[in-house]
Amino acid sequence: MGTSHMSKMKIFVLVLSATCLPATGSAKEFPGIETLMSKEEFAATGLGKLSAEERKALDAWLLKYTTDDVPSLVREVPELKESISLKQAVTLKPEEEGPMVSRIFGSFSGWKGKTLFRLENGQVWKQRQTGRYSKKLENPEVRINKNLMGFYMLEILETGRRIGVKRIK
Repeated sequence: MGTSHMSKMKIFVLVLSATCLPATGSAKEFPGIETLMSKEEFAATGLGKLSAEERKALDAWLLKYTTDDVPSLVREVPELKESISLKQAVTLKPEEEGPMVSRIFGSFSGWKGKTLFRLENGQVWKQRQTGRYSKKLENPEVRINKNLMGFYMLEILETGRRIGVKRIK
């Protein structure tokens, strides 16, 4: 498949998943990619060639990928920014308890996969999304709040860059 076709396929899968996923993101409620697509779409993608185990693995990956990455992708990928249905599906709800604001303790050089964020308030958060970002800052101020799916996002306030995180302490 060409790069352009793969990009269109990724956007299609993201839009399809985000607009069809339940708000809870629960694996029990996820109908699977075969159910989400029409028979024609399923056949055209070649997914019918996968074994039942491979489709189950794809469904698990799709559920994890969309719940973890779609909200930030909507803000960062130009093609996704234009999708009204996708924006509506992943619009962030205001946090009931409000966002938490603190500072990263000491020097900050970005994130690169499994970065730990040690905050001045004693909390420690770990990067849960893939991705890299390089920026040297001293004690940058951060805001952490939940997205629509209930996952936490850390934002470096000075730069506006965001990454999915999970609290470990």
